[in-house]
Amino acid sequence: MSSRYLLDTNVIITGSHTYPPDVFPGYWGLLESLQSSGRLLLCQSVFDEIRPAGDLASQWVIDHFPQDDILKITDVTLSGYGSVVEWARAKNNPRYLDEALREFADYSKADAWLVAHAKEHFLTILTNETSSPHKQKRVKIPDAAQSQGINCVSMLELMRRENIRF
Repeated sequence: MSSRYLLDTNVIITGSHTYPPDVFPGYWGLLESLQSSGRLLLCQSVFDEIRPAGDLASQWVIDHFPQDDILKITDVTLSGYGSVVEWARAKNNPRYLDEALREFADYSKADAWLVAHAKEHFLTILTNETSSPHKQKRVKIPDAAQSQGINCVSMLELMRRENIRF
């Protein structure tokens, strides 16, 4: 069975700045193909982060993810959210700074929600963030995901998995 992916905000925002569709149609074509086949999902918190910008990234998300297709928060999501936030609070060696914990636990930020949704729906997170387990100033998605048994891949890794060549 093919992997299913949960889209992080940075893949779209970075992509819109670095890989504009008129020059890199393959980048956007891959995302569109995965989305239309049900293999690329979006959660409400990522949609809420991107939508207000009114730029290429927000328009792309609005055009390709109907509201009915966006993952909503359930009781299972809430439980997963609590688990990953608690992991961050309990982490030692090194311990996250209070500001990093506040940011990660902020309901309006997508990172902890991404991990919770990925756990609930058995998804791989598509993010360009890289692991930094010794970082104290920010909880990184790959580290939080790993703590919950969730895999992350970058856009480059996804292109390799899907045999995309330019």
